[in-house]
Amino acid sequence: MGYVEDAVSEVKIRMLPPGAPPAKNSEQAPSPAPQTEVESGRDKLDSLAASFGYCVQHTDERSFYSIGEAWPLWITAELNSHGDYVLYGTVRCRGQVGCRTDLNDWVSALWAINLRMWRICSPFLVDEEGFCDSRERAARFVLFDQSDVNTFRAGENDGEVVMLFMITRRACELISQLWQAAGINQIDRFDYGLNFLPKSFSDAFGKERDMDVCGLRSGTIAYYRRFAEDTSFTDLSGCAAWPEVREMIGGLGAAVGESLSARLVRTEGVRNAIPRSDQRRIERLLKRLDPDARTSIVNFPCESHLLCVTEKGILARRVNCGADRYAAEFITLQEVNRANNSFLGRDASFSWSPNVNPARFEELVHSLLNEDPQVQRVKQVGHSNEPDGGRDCIAEVTQGFLHRGTKQDAPEQISQIIVQCKVSLKNVGKNTVLDIRDTVDRYSAQGFLLVSFPGITRPLVDYIESMRTRNLFWIEAWTKADIEARLRANLSCARRYSDIVKVSDSQSLVIQAT
Repeated sequence: MGYVEDAVSEVKIRMLPPGAPPAKNSEQAPSPAPQTEVESGRDKLDSLAASFGYCVQHTDERSFYSIGEAWPLWITAELNSHGDYVLYGTVRCRGQVGCRTDLNDWVSALWAINLRMWRICSPFLVDEEGFCDSRERAARFVLFDQSDVNTFRAGENDGEVVMLFMITRRACELISQLWQAAGINQIDRFDYGLNFLPKSFSDAFGKERDMDVCGLRSGTIAYYRRFAEDTSFTDLSGCAAWPEVREMIGGLGAAVGESLSARLVRTEGVRNAIPRSDQRRIERLLKRLDPDARTSIVNFPCESHLLCVTEKGILARRVNCGADRYAAEFITLQEVNRANNSFLGRDASFSWSPNVNPARFEELVHSLLNEDPQVQRVKQVGHSNEPDGGRDCIAEVTQGFLHRGTKQDAPEQISQIIVQCKVSLKNVGKNTVLDIRDTVDRYSAQGFLLVSFPGITRPLVDYIESMRTRNLFWIEAWTKADIEARLRANLSCARRYSDIVKVSDSQSLVIQAT
């Protein structure tokens, strides 16, 4: 995170909760100077924020945008060494040691939920510990991960920043409803201890521990944070505004995939993964907290936390749900799918168009190569200007690709091979591929793959075998049978090219009980 981590540890501004007297900002005294590109960028941010009714404050290198001078959350824009502004969120409430941990928790959670729900970003929540007690969450910083709004460049991502301001204001409106309905103010009470909480809390979390923080806010909002696991639950059911706020929080409407150990969640460029083990722990905990729950849990995975909205409140658990976990699970899912496709497609049959389009055939071959785990990259280098559709491309492949089906202990070095596609009404003949050696030398490649449809003539087979015996370079030829073998292991790829090849599903097997 670099300079963002430095930034969040140096923020000096402090704000009061709604209803408190406006705080004076002693650092607000910008000196007049000629307009620069940096100042123009700040002016643009100021203008975007003002259009949504934000209050603006400045120091020499930072700008602060909040919906009121007495609000506990705001967006900070900090100038970096490249002359751009780095944006991040801050949640901070003023109070005695430990007495605002619960507020910083659920306020930042509601903000993060709205940002993720509206697909602005996948937030990373960073805690600032209290000065006297490590249990205290003195502040929370919201980093806008997996997003174009992390860095602001005027004229490049204005639309994304507009959405950030708009959805942050929406989150503030929901927070304000709960804050006012609970009667929270600068002198409200946080009564520590399980004796102020419903029995379900002690049943769910067990005996109160020295390192845990729990209590009742304003006689309304019950809160428990298990410090060791960084799992917290804010019971908002005693707040009259919670049912309405909960109704305003919808699901992600995301594409969902299931790997062996996680649920993959994908929405318009934002990627998250929910580990099954954490999901099960959360479900067991919520069941103990609310045995009579009538509604399902709505999950909002972020980079650092899994946030769950329930009928009674919000549960937050520190979990790696971010892009790195998604990438690892996605690779595993691909490997599992390849194995399953190979099994499911074992008996599949294919019917080809009587006139296979050469360009579409080339695209099919490229797709098969790109989805092969032994192929690193495929790029085109030729032109499809021949009647039979000949086009060259270079594939970067591993030794496993070159020696598939044999036992090879050689290191997994990367080799470049030329791939040439040929389409003909009859088998491709030798006279159409006389330039194999010249083509390999031209691109300084280590091999040549000829993909011919529907097949190759006997003279061409002999020609390829003669080159193979001379061991000049790796050479191989795929025909229709070889392509179909690879399509059986990748039925989803075959179905994307139904205009040139159709898949007939395997015969159904009926197993009768004896």
